[in-house]
Amino acid sequence: APAIRLSLVNPLCRGGQAQIGVNSKKEGDLRVGWESIDGTTDTLLITSPGSYQAVATNEAGCQDTASISVQAIAPELTLPADTIQTCDPPKRVEVPKKPGDKAVRWSNGQTGYTVEIGKTQELTATRIDTNGCRETDTLQARVSQPMRLKQVAPEIKPVSCDGKPGVLDFKNLPEAISGGEPPYRFTLTKRQQAIGEPERRDSFANLSEGTYRISVTDQLGCSYDPSKSFSIRKQQCDDPVVVVG
Repeated sequence: APAIRLSLVNPLCRGGQAQIGVNSKKEGDLRVGWESIDGTTDTLLITSPGSYQAVATNEAGCQDTASISVQAIAPELTLPADTIQTCDPPKRVEVPKKPGDKAVRWSNGQTGYTVEIGKTQELTATRIDTNGCRETDTLQARVSQPMRLKQVAPEIKPVSCDGKPGVLDFKNLPEAISGGEPPYRFTLTKRQQAIGEPERRDSFANLSEGTYRISVTDQLGCSYDPSKSFSIRKQQCDDPVVVVG
């Protein structure tokens, strides 16, 4: 009877394909049939893990059966998070080294276990092992570039002599901001104390006499203090005229 043995011609990578071959001490021509397909062939192309069985028949009609269990190979790859964000680019992301690694490649063209991210982007890492099998993982990187505030000249209304509060109106303040991730929120401070919560407005009313600073917070929560101050003064009132008569 023919004696056969099954072996993988190449590893089965997850999502890929492999061939199972038949090794035998030939006794004339062999016809090899497989449990999973119709017809005969010396090799079987597979795409899924599992158990495979072959039956070889020689010219005399003698048979031998062999089976093989195949597992899919997948290099383990899990990035630190689905989404990362930073207010201080570049951001370094690391992939731990694993046994059997051949290479780690990134969709932005970088290679290696560490990648530097300097802008908002979708980034995919691919780990390749010594079998040529690959595994990928993707993260969303959100990067706030350094913010800058152009020269601004707000309209300033002083506190009136009868006590009506002052106003700081910056008008279109978001257009004066570069960098960051809009929309922006603005906070007015006086003596390092915030006047209310950060808001998407650039006009501030009900202000008392004093010196104010404005800070910016972007959509990622990154903050920027442009170190600019603005003063609200009290309007000078004329002395009352006393009429004697």
